[in-house]
Amino acid sequence: MNLVTAFVYFASFIKFCAGAFNEFLGKNGPYMAAAISFYSLFSLFPLFIAVVTFMGWAFGSERVSDWLIAELPKQLPVGEKLVTDTLRRVAELKIVTSSIAVAALFWASTGVFGAIRKSINQIWGIRRTRPFFQERFMDFSLMVGASSLLLFTLFMTTFPNAAQRLLNALLADRAPFVADFLARLAVAVPWLAVFPTFLILYKWLPNTRVRFRDAWLSAIGAGLIFEIATVAFVEFLRTFPRTLDLYGAVSAVLALLAWVYVSAIILLAGALGTARYTAFLNRLDQERRVAELSKNLDRIRSRPLSLANPE
Repeated sequence: MNLVTAFVYFASFIKFCAGAFNEFLGKNGPYMAAAISFYSLFSLFPLFIAVVTFMGWAFGSERVSDWLIAELPKQLPVGEKLVTDTLRRVAELKIVTSSIAVAALFWASTGVFGAIRKSINQIWGIRRTRPFFQERFMDFSLMVGASSLLLFTLFMTTFPNAAQRLLNALLADRAPFVADFLARLAVAVPWLAVFPTFLILYKWLPNTRVRFRDAWLSAIGAGLIFEIATVAFVEFLRTFPRTLDLYGAVSAVLALLAWVYVSAIILLAGALGTARYTAFLNRLDQERRVAELSKNLDRIRSRPLSLANPE
C-alpha cells in the first residue's frame, strides 16, 4: 500500500466518521442519551430494592439480603456509597413488605428499558411501533435478563472467596493455584458479559429484521469502548477527586448520571453503527444479486436459438 492509497483510505474513514457524527446529532442522539440517564436514575434504585427483597423472600434469610446490599453497589463504578446507604435504609425501615410492592418496583424498573428501546428505534429511523403488550413484554424481559445477569455477575465475583475458604480446608497445597484461576475468571466474566448484552439489544430491540451478522461487529466495538470508557471515567474521578466537590452532597448522583450518560452515548452510537452496517451489507447483497442476474441474462443471450421446423 503506497502513501496515496493510505491517504485515500484515511480520508474515507474521516468522511465516514463525520457523516456518522452528523447523523447521530441529526437524530437527537445526545438528547435520547440524556433521557436514558434520567430514567436510569429512577429505575436503578427500584430494581436493586426489588432484587434484594425478592431474593430475601426466596431464600428466607436476612443474610442473603445483607450480602446483596453489600455487593450490589460494587457493580457500579460510581455512586457505591449512595446506593448502599439507600438499600440499607429501605431494609431497616421495612418499606417493602408485600408482593404487590415488589411487583410495583419491578414494573417501575422497566422504565429505562422502554427508553432504551424507543431510542434505538429512533436511531434506526423506525417510526412504527409494536403492539402495546408486546412492548411491555420486551421491557419486562429485558429487566428480568438484566437482573439475572447482575446476580450471575455477583455470584462469579464472590465465588472465588468462598472457594478459597473451601479449598484451604480440603486442598491446602493446591488451594492458591485454583483460587487464583477462579479470581482471574471472575474478573473476566463482566467483560465477557458485555458483548452478549449489546448483541441482544442491537438484534432484538429494533422493530425490523436484524441478522446476527449485522449486529456482532457493532456489539464488539461498543462493548470494548464501554469497558475502556468505564475504566477511564473511574480513573479520572480517582485522579481528580475534587472535580465534583463543588456540588457537595449531590456529587455522587451527578457522577452516577454522568457515567450512565456516557454509557448511553456509547450504546446509541453502536446502534447507529449497526444500522449503517446493515444498510451497507444490504447494498452489497443487492449489488451481488444484480450482478448474478446480469450474468445469467448474458448467458441466455449468448446461447444460439434453435428454431424447430414446423414439419
